[in-house]
This record gives sequence, structure tokens and C-alpha cells, in this order.
Amino acid sequence: MNRIPLHGDLPGVAPSRTARSGYRLLTVVAAAVVAFALAAGAAEAAVVNPPANGHGVLVFPVRDFVSATGYNAGQNVTVDVVRNGVVIGTSNATADDSGTVEVNHPGGACWLNTTPDILPGDVVEVLTDPVTGDATTTANVVVTQPATNVGGTVVIKGTAQDAAGNPLPIGELQQRMISKTLFGVNGRRDLRAPGNGTLAYDAAGSIHWTASYTGLSAGDIALATAGESRMIWLGPTPALVNQATLYEFGQVGGPAAPCTSPLAATAITNISRSVVNSVNVGTDLVVSGVSQSAAISVAVTTPAGIANAAVFAPGPAGTETWTATIPATQLAALPQGSFPVTATFTGLGAPGPDVRTLMKDTVAPAAPTATPAAGTFSEAQAVTLSDADPTAQIHYTVDGSAPTAASPIFTGQLKVTAAQTIQALAVDPAGNAGPLASFAFSIVPQVPAPPAPPAPPAAPATTPAAVTPAEVTPAAVTPAA
Repeated sequence: MNRIPLHGDLPGVAPSRTARSGYRLLTVVAAAVVAFALAAGAAEAAVVNPPANGHGVLVFPVRDFVSATGYNAGQNVTVDVVRNGVVIGTSNATADDSGTVEVNHPGGACWLNTTPDILPGDVVEVLTDPVTGDATTTANVVVTQPATNVGGTVVIKGTAQDAAGNPLPIGELQQRMISKTLFGVNGRRDLRAPGNGTLAYDAAGSIHWTASYTGLSAGDIALATAGESRMIWLGPTPALVNQATLYEFGQVGGPAAPCTSPLAATAITNISRSVVNSVNVGTDLVVSGVSQSAAISVAVTTPAGIANAAVFAPGPAGTETWTATIPATQLAALPQGSFPVTATFTGLGAPGPDVRTLMKDTVAPAAPTATPAAGTFSEAQAVTLSDADPTAQIHYTVDGSAPTAASPIFTGQLKVTAAQTIQALAVDPAGNAGPLASFAFSIVPQVPAPPAPPAPPAAPATTPAAVTPAEVTPAAVTPAA
């Protein structure tokens, strides 16, 4: 069961880390209800608002800080802030050992390029893939007067309203005061209304609320007025504890160390892709951003020309979002290599140009080669694949299917012990896929020669008969005449 970490006690310390030390929000009964409610939507792949499937998203708009819970340890996610359908901030983050994701907080991930100025109405998405994730809409809750001692009563004031300007249901709200030292009244570092105090709107239909704490000791009053005043929106169903907006009076926005991406008041916040390759060179490039006021105009250019006129949409607090489209014809005209995309701002309060560097690479790598070359062998072979482009990754298959960029990556030798065809292609860092190569191997073990027939047995040797002198007859002698 997911629990949104709402119980941070120390100003400037992530509530998620403090919460993990022991606070609990839900009873066993509530956990069972949540598990049943979340199970119904678990099978659908979509961006779900409010969060489901055991996930929770907490937004700290003053600090431009996002915390999400319920993910797998080590799971990679993308966190986007979306305004008017335009991504105004993005981060690539990884869940820690507890399954918590944090952005713009020490120990967490940072916003890329610019830090979004998160405002009421902005949608914060935590995506596990490009089309699946959870989201929450930042609520418009504000503390206008921090904890103040009014004749022995601690009073905090603020506003809470929906997009139409109506007061948010009081049951969705909770006010808190945070101290570095334990309060004597409850032995904790926070006081809450309702609970330790009361919370109510100032009048029927009013968006102005007041939290009051009476009966506190002088010491607790001193702690409260020196501490941090917060207002929390708990979502339409607080018992689910799956989303929240936490407004912190006195905190400062922008990048939190060690993050350094500047606060985006007027800037490029998103480009639809960073590389132009052989696959997408025929597709327009979309540049999006924010503007701090309607008085500022935007022009987007590349070395090949001016993009289509920016389209503006009004945002909260007088801000605007904008999108400009760079036609594919411009992309085709650009030379190979890096190129700038420049947004130039004009008007009252306009900053200097915002320049982003992209890459064009539409040249595909050559087909891979195999060592040893394909052929017939008498014994098993260890095959190495290589490519003329040393930066390319080689993807291969051995099951007869054609390889793609999603096929296994060659990282070592392939053992061939029987007839087998290796198919491979190279994909360079820009995403260009080269031609397919196919290597057919046959293993035909060498048949040993039959053994030579045995030699016939040798004939026995013969011994000549012995001759004695008595057996010799002397020759006849004829007397002389």
C-alpha cells in the first residue's frame, strides 16, 4: 500500500525522508479500501490522474520540488510538468531503495535544462514509459499570513480555490505548522488543523480560510510563530493518500543544490527530439516554452530559416505557454552535424536568447562483418561481429527473424556449434540503422579416414638341405691315351 509522505517536520527537509522514520497515515481498514479501489484500474496502460496502482505524487510548488512513491527500487521514470498540454519541465529520475522518486531535492534527480516554475493548474506526470504513468494537478492553495500570535491564539490565513475560483472542499485541506523542536502539546514537530487546531473558511462561499490554535503554552506559541506554515491539499479522497499539493510559506523556488538548471520564467522548456536522423528527418520539429507575460513575443530560428510563428496559450498568474514548429523542409536543408535552435524574445521584461544545440545525422553505418566469414567448418566457431563505425551498436538475431534496433546487442563472441544463420545490422548513436547482413555457418565434422587393412602374415623362411662329403660323387677320370 502506498503512503504519500506528508509528515516532514523540518523546514527544508523532504517530508518523504522524515515520514519514513515512522509516521503513519492510514489505518488497516483504509489500506484495504485503497487496495480494492486501485485494483480496478491497474490493467489500463495510460497516464492516470489521480494516481493509481499503488503510486502517489506530491507537489511542492513553491520549491518546484516533486516527490513520488510506490515505485520499484531502481525503477527509471520520467517526471514532466505540463501546462496547457506543453511540457515546461522534465527530469529523468530513478526510484531509491524505498521506491521514492524525488526531483529538485538533495539526493534526487534534477530538472533538465530549466527548472519549471510550478504553478496551480500545472499537471505533474510520473511516466514509467512514454504513454503510461500517474499524474496529479497542482492545487491552488496558498498561505498568505504565516503563524501569528493574536492575543494568545496562533492564527494562520490563506486561500484555497479550484480552477473556477470556487473554494475547495474544506475536507480536502489540512494546515500544518512545522518546528525544529518538539511541541509540548503533542510531543511532535508539527501541529495540525483540523486536529490540534481548527480550520474553516471565513465566510460561506469565500476562498479565504483561517486556522486557529488556542490553549497553547507560551513555549509552543513561540515554536509555532518561529516555524514554517503550510497548507496541504489532500485530494478529493484524502483517505487514498495518493496525491497532494503542499504550499510552504517562505520557501524559495528555482534549482535546489546540487541542481543548477535555471528557473524557467521565459525560456525553451521542451524540444520534441534532440537528434534529426534518417528516420525522422521528414517530420516537423516542435519547440515549446513558457513566457512570463503576454507582452513578450517569441521567434524561433535555425541556420536554415525561421520556424512557423509561435502559438501562445494563456497560463496561470499571467504566464503563457508557446509552441513553434520547425518544418521538415528546414531540417532537410541543414548540413550534417550539430546546429542551434534559437528562441529570441522581445517585449517588456524579455530575457536574452535561449539557444539549444541539436544534432543532424542522417548517414547510416555500413553493414556489419563477421570474423570468421560465413562458410562451412569442421568444428564449432566463435564468431565476432564488427562494424566500420566504432560508435554503432550491432543488433543481431539467430532465429531467422530480421534484426531491429530492439534486438539483442552484440557484446561478445557468438558460439556456433551447428548450422546457423546470424543476421545483423548496425545502429549508430543518432538512431540510423544500416543495411542488413546475413552470415550462414555450417558445421560439418570431418569424417576420419578408415584404418589401413592389416598386412598379410609373412611366409615362413626355408632352410636348404645340408650336404655331406660322402654324398658327393667324384667326376670320372679318363686315362691319357
